[in-house]
Amino acid sequence: AAASAAGGAAGHGGAAAARAATLDDARVEPRVITEGVIPGRLDGLCKDVLEVGGGGDCFHRCSAEKFLGGNGRHMEARGRVASRVASCPWLMPGADEAEQTRLLRRLRTEGVCTDGGVELQAAALEFNVIIQIWTAGPAGDYTFFPRNAEGEPLLDESTDVLELAYCGAHYRLVRQRAIPADRQCAAFDFHVRPWAEEASRLLAVAARDALGREGLA
Repeated sequence: AAASAAGGAAGHGGAAAARAATLDDARVEPRVITEGVIPGRLDGLCKDVLEVGGGGDCFHRCSAEKFLGGNGRHMEARGRVASRVASCPWLMPGADEAEQTRLLRRLRTEGVCTDGGVELQAAALEFNVIIQIWTAGPAGDYTFFPRNAEGEPLLDESTDVLELAYCGAHYRLVRQRAIPADRQCAAFDFHVRPWAEEASRLLAVAARDALGREGLA
């Protein structure tokens, strides 16, 4: 029995080691980018950016790096986002059952990008985070925040912020940013300043606009 228990313990240890090795294999060594890589306005906006890998997994690698202890756990991040979408069908307005199944399959598949809006909104809910995306193009920036089916914000003192730089269809994790006063978004105001009715109103307006641009309103 003792030998059997020892063997079982060794087996569990081996499985844990295998899982750890898998995560190590999947991990991309983060690389700090400070200038000259993100063109145009992002050079002045984002002072310290972390490259955590791409291949269709860049968003989930950024999430895993920030919230799960390392970008090698990006498939865990994918799975959590997909599960959130499955439990909140209102995140896929107008989609029939076949379209929902197809999207969920893509969300769970390594290296596959989706349309962005659904997974970003689901991630905001799953990780209780305001997702602020700074872009290099003329389209402007995007904000996603935890919300219910009616579009009302679900924010509290534990809500975190995930800042991303988006350029060339690729996400990078922003660690430091310099936001000029005229570019402060309502989501950041709401998160960092004292709770106030006016802040809540501004956030709701900004969020509706952002979701409308993504076709989710």
